[in-house]
Amino acid sequence: MPRQDGFAEERGALEEIANDLAHGADDLQGPASSSPAAVDAGRSTGLVSTFLAKANHMGAGLAAGLDMAARDVRQSARTYDESDADVAADLRPGPTGH
Repeated sequence: MPRQDGFAEERGALEEIANDLAHGADDLQGPASSSPAAVDAGRSTGLVSTFLAKANHMGAGLAAGLDMAARDVRQSARTYDESDADVAADLRPGPTGH
């Protein structure tokens, strides 16, 4: 049943999101960690090389951002689980059964 405040997290959903982000980062880190190959584009070689270097740099930045987002989502999942466990513990009956 959905909660009235519109927020709900199914077990494992945040970890799945974090894994997707981490896989995206991994996929980008391979190409972004290598230097672009030299290109022979005639008179446009300098322009094409500059473009490739910038695209490579941006890919590395995107990979780092995805990696940071994955870590943040994992931390949020841990915080959510800890908070949920604390609330559940508070709802358990005390030693007198009340």
